[in-house]
Amino acid sequence: MNSVAISATEKQYASCLALYVRWGGQLPTSKGQIIAFFQDVAAIQRVDRKKVASLRVYRAALSDWHERHWDEDPASHKDIKRCLSDLARQERGQRIFQDKSRDLTVEEGARFIALLTVKYGSKVAIRNRALACIAYLTGYRAGMLGDLQYDWLRNVQLEGADIIIDRDPFKTGKRVRSVIPFTGELFCPASWLRQHLQTNQITQGFIFRETSALGKMAAGKAPFHRNSVNIILKSLMQEAKIEGGKLTAHTFRKTMATLGVMNNVSSVEIAAQGGWMDVSTVNNHYVNDAISMLGRAPLALVQATNVAARKIERFADDERVAIDNHHE
Repeated sequence: MNSVAISATEKQYASCLALYVRWGGQLPTSKGQIIAFFQDVAAIQRVDRKKVASLRVYRAALSDWHERHWDEDPASHKDIKRCLSDLARQERGQRIFQDKSRDLTVEEGARFIALLTVKYGSKVAIRNRALACIAYLTGYRAGMLGDLQYDWLRNVQLEGADIIIDRDPFKTGKRVRSVIPFTGELFCPASWLRQHLQTNQITQGFIFRETSALGKMAAGKAPFHRNSVNIILKSLMQEAKIEGGKLTAHTFRKTMATLGVMNNVSSVEIAAQGGWMDVSTVNNHYVNDAISMLGRAPLALVQATNVAARKIERFADDERVAIDNHHE
């Protein structure tokens, strides 16, 4: 791991530890105190509750501190992991995600892609277009987008072919293989990625890089920070005039899964493309939302209403004819 990545991790861990101490936790600490902290800050009734995903970072920070400063690591005890699992089940069961990012509708997705087709005027614009395109098609987390490396790309030099991302594990411990398709059309993801690599002269290292105030791209020895990824994607959605709800980099993860399900892609295929460790995650979090988005229930009501209206209209016509015949 490079020094920049280490310092970013250390900064995040330090922030977690500082909040733990402000809450009343001690260092070194105990298993019971960690559990009490987790149960307090993740309490369902709290307006400012922390998600279990955040608490896992706190657990890692506490574990790291004890490994370096103490002879025991209470944060790795099975009871801590069981506590986090219980809290995660509460979140899923009550669907409590106060800062839950939303997905894009099909129409919003089309508007977003239409914007990307004209975003190629500068090296930065070309980079951002490739980044957004991969986010849309893979549903990668912001960190997964930021740490993409050139060595993980296959078929780059084969014009007219799909580009395959064969990436190292990210969080889950499982390798991920994703497809960036070549379409030969105006919206051609593989061509957009090749254009970025060629225009910005990237043949090694991380493929997405920071740029200086003068527009010079970094050497690619450090991953593109997830905050930078989030800022770029949010800015592009705003430019595409997509509004309402919480829109973040995670929006694209939800969008890929939801639109995939809506178009009869299996959960197994979606999990493989987006790097989900467990297919059940796709089934539990996205299938129901996707089914409702198909709009079959309201469409059935509209169709039933139209049929009834036509029957009423025919009945009214028959009555008018009968009345006219009677008068005659």
